[in-house]
Amino acid sequence: MLHIPHSSRVIPADLRSTLLLDNDELRHELFVLTDWYTDELFALPDDVAVAVCHPVSRLIVDPERFVDDGLEPMASRG
Repeated sequence: MLHIPHSSRVIPADLRSTLLLDNDELRHELFVLTDWYTDELFALPDDVAVAVCHPVSRLIVDPERFVDDGLEPMASRG
């Protein structure tokens, strides 16, 4: 099983207004926080491994984020 949580750049239209970034700032954040092409780099045939790719950007939901930010090493960086 391949866990690929941060390759999506999808921001659902109904959630766009919840982000306090203008369009240029959002483009920049997506550029720096997306794990570009990891879904393609690690694409394997289904009989070798199953890829679990998160369908939306980590700016909407980060599936690897701790529930308690005190446990999250990157919380101090935002």
